[in-house]
Amino acid sequence: MPSEKRDYVLIDSATDEEVLWLDSKLSFVGDKWQIRDPESEEVIVTIESQSKLAAIARNIHAVFGIIPHKYDIETADGEKIGSIEGQLSLKDRYDVEVDDTGDLSREAIIAAAMVIDAIEGN
Repeated sequence: MPSEKRDYVLIDSATDEEVLWLDSKLSFVGDKWQIRDPESEEVIVTIESQSKLAAIARNIHAVFGIIPHKYDIETADGEKIGSIEGQLSLKDRYDVEVDDTGDLSREAIIAAAMVIDAIEGN
């Protein structure tokens, strides 16, 4: 039986099944998200801020919010499988690269990245 301990849940609207759990570990020096499998509850991917300095600047004053966000995407084993790089623009624009994900759904990882952007209000 799945745990009730999770921050956010991605649900397939066609089947009403939980696809991914998103757990946030936000701090003054950067953001880290653990993407977990709802059946096994295991971390399958981590999405973490690349720049601690940019995160600190964003937390000091809202004017630094224009600094584009950059994240690394890693497997639970620490293998980098992709990145998310924000572009300086008036609207949200990101380059999302995801390498071979093996058994992991590439589409689900990209969807998680977009949900994280919306949650963080970037």
